Amino acid sequence: MPLVQTSARFSITPRQFYDMITDFDALPGAITGVESVEVLDATPDAWVVEHTIRVIKRLSYTLAFKGRPGELLEWDQVEGPFKANSGRWLLEEDDDGFTSAHYELDLELGMFVPKAISKGLIANDLPRLMSDWDRAATERYGS
Repeated sequence: MPLVQTSARFSITPRQFYDMITDFDALPGAITGVESVEVLDATPDAWVVEHTIRVIKRLSYTLAFKGRPGELLEWDQVEGPFKANSGRWLLEEDDDGFTSAHYELDLELGMFVPKAISKGLIANDLPRLMSDWDRAATERYGS
């Protein structure tokens, strides 16, 4: 699957957004489909995290993250069912002091899935993902 991209504006600072997306323990319940998360290793700006999600069926995979607070969070798959799973959040402060977040995902499924189905999953999932993050920001920061 080729790279997919989307952008959204959040009414919190880039540092607050970064703190929220790197609070891996809070993902279940905040992001649709995330059943569990386990941080396997962590340093101040790098993590190895196992995710279990349910999208059509239950999948588990491990991602290695590295970041720069308030600016960037990027990841690559360590292990899992995908041929590739990498991406990043680029965070910028807008004129109001809020966050312009640019999301990129390069996901190659490890199994044959017709293009119409994979495109449909992504087309539905990206807006829901941004909506989930917006709701999480409101709940966490009251914005």
